[in-house]
Amino acid sequence: MIRESFYRVLKRKRFYLLIFIIFFVNALDVLPRAKFPIITDKLILQSAYLETIMGNGSLDKGYIAFIFMAFILAALPMSDCFLEDKESGIDKIYLLKVPKSKYIKSRFFINFFYGGFMVSVVIFINLLIWLMIRPTFAIYYYNTSLVNNLFLIDLLIDSPILFYLVILLRLFFIGGVIASFAMFLNEISKSRYIGLGGVFILDIIVTLIISIVRDKVGLFESYKSIFELLGGFLSNVTITSFIYPIILLVIPLVYFFVIKKDREVL
Repeated sequence: MIRESFYRVLKRKRFYLLIFIIFFVNALDVLPRAKFPIITDKLILQSAYLETIMGNGSLDKGYIAFIFMAFILAALPMSDCFLEDKESGIDKIYLLKVPKSKYIKSRFFINFFYGGFMVSVVIFINLLIWLMIRPTFAIYYYNTSLVNNLFLIDLLIDSPILFYLVILLRLFFIGGVIASFAMFLNEISKSRYIGLGGVFILDIIVTLIISIVRDKVGLFESYKSIFELLGGFLSNVTITSFIYPIILLVIPLVYFFVIKKDREVL
């Protein structure tokens, strides 16, 4: 099923849309700033590690495009695979060869992988581009956007490569969460498109509710939305900041591996 899913994604017309989004986001980030001079004698040092989408700041066009399009990148590749299998009848072929639990598990984790990969590959390509454009100066000075309460800021100074590896892993996880919940929404709605924008809308609604409760009662101080967790340098992040995406992951896990365990797959 792994090989089949790989060729399925490549043969889908939406694959070209995914490629376009990846290059579009990077073009928005790189083209306007690629000709900026390299400043080596000023307080702000233009290292490749600070020029990426993740380090350039939240007002950059490429950054904003990435935050919004990450939901599409994660959900588009495979989140509708269960429904597509049913419509094509291929699910019956698979269930003749493998147990129901293995079929569900394979589809779920393949979807998680593609969601995480498509989100993180944008930043990976962006980092490679800036490594070619900007020399990899050591970061002797803090950029003006770097302050002490930012997520893993010490790691950025000690090892920029390790820092971005951690960032990519975080983006991979968040992309997988978006893809998993999109699959859940598609399945319960029996629609191949609800999940595509459903996680986006849900995140806005939850963030609005949390904001109101936070202002009134003072709870959920460590809450971070999916929008925020897709960002680069996060401030005031704790372990509890990841409770929300973990809940979004647990819901489809319970649905597919517990609730649907003794029912028909689709």
